[in-house]
Amino acid sequence: MVITNDFQCNVCNSITRIRVQLGWLENYPVRIKCGKCNISIFGNVYLDQQNAGYSIKLKNVTLLEDIGNPEYLIEVSGELLTEKMRPYSEDEDTFLTPFFKNGLFSMGENIGEFKQSTMHFLHKIENDWPTVKRINELWFNGNHTYLPKEIHKLLDKTKFPADNEYELLRAVHVLNFLFTNNFTGNYFKEITTHIFNEFRNINDGNQLILLAKHFESHLNDYEQKLFGIINKFIEKFHMFIPIYGLDFYSEKNDKEDVIKKLGLTTVDFEDIKDFYIDTFEDIGDILNLVVTYNNLKHRADFKKMKENVIKEIQVIEDYIKMRNKGRKLEFINGEESFDKIFVSKVDNRLRNAIGHRSYTYDVITQELIYFPSGELKKGTSESLYLTEFVLECFQLMRSCIGLAEIVYQTRKFMYVNQGIIPRTLQDYYPSSTRPKNKKQPNKKKTIKKISKKARQKNRTR
Repeated sequence: MVITNDFQCNVCNSITRIRVQLGWLENYPVRIKCGKCNISIFGNVYLDQQNAGYSIKLKNVTLLEDIGNPEYLIEVSGELLTEKMRPYSEDEDTFLTPFFKNGLFSMGENIGEFKQSTMHFLHKIENDWPTVKRINELWFNGNHTYLPKEIHKLLDKTKFPADNEYELLRAVHVLNFLFTNNFTGNYFKEITTHIFNEFRNINDGNQLILLAKHFESHLNDYEQKLFGIINKFIEKFHMFIPIYGLDFYSEKNDKEDVIKKLGLTTVDFEDIKDFYIDTFEDIGDILNLVVTYNNLKHRADFKKMKENVIKEIQVIEDYIKMRNKGRKLEFINGEESFDKIFVSKVDNRLRNAIGHRSYTYDVITQELIYFPSGELKKGTSESLYLTEFVLECFQLMRSCIGLAEIVYQTRKFMYVNQGIIPRTLQDYYPSSTRPKNKKQPNKKKTIKKISKKARQKNRTR
């Protein structure tokens, strides 16, 4: 269902016809600009499913009682990408809604799965996230007194006893996975399989243990940074929903063409740019661990750095001391095994431009033109659309899930070295690092012996 209203700008008096898509979200943000004076038009759409009602609350514009003579036209949707704002034309003012144009026609049968997955995650945010969040906070603070009780509110005590540090870690990791698995798509399964395979191919288990010990004092900091990124993403998830929908587009659609042609009305560039900068900064620290694993895999020494990148950086300690996080990215170029964690570009040029505000933004085309030099109109400019930028933020979030897996595996190696192991050895870690336990009796043979003895005893009765 689409509701059409005309709104008059409170500054320049221009009239914009806004066609509001009422879908299945109870509420969603609206972030658009006036096509004439460029001021922000923002607010929310609320849907009352039970009473079949709705309300549209927007700031900086006044709702006109009657349809006027609009100068601009735009569609807004909380679930889907939409046509960008454009000068009003009767030919453009069609009754074909975003649901049909950018939902059903683009996703086909997948649109039902998109709705179900989105609603499921929103339900988890509302109902599960407070518990998952406090469990993580207890873990970071080392408060193991209350932690098991909180874990067992969500996980079975038999499978997750949470009675030593390893078991606590395993439970927290599983809870985080179960919470985030909606938006990770196939990425989590693919990246964990890749990481496990790479670990199995590392023959020197001692190097893995030494690597874990080397980063022991950093792991808690890495975990907290990654958790902070997830928390910020959750707070902004409504803004990401139309981009998440791209995962459900049918194969016949050219996604690159779609994200250039269509726009977003749930988020403005200013709403999301700090998320990109903060995530970039936090990832810059955790790159230390990724590069170290690359060193071990490709140079058989976790301290030995890749040659011919930066002459002065020869060992991992040199790399860790680097203050320029953009230059640290020069060691992550997709050529080595653990670079695969990154599904995003992690573009230092873009980060530099945003940080120095050396960019301009066109509200009509939603095109961001930025100058990597850090100074407006100095050097060669580059550009991307708002949809591309938000997709980059979304992929950056997915990369953080892969980084969290690397941090998790590293802490496991550390615990194994300390003799702290799970109650069963079903949890994965390379056999080369597994503690040597005393040889256990063959259970099958034991059962057969007892069984035979029992039969002999029965015969004498």
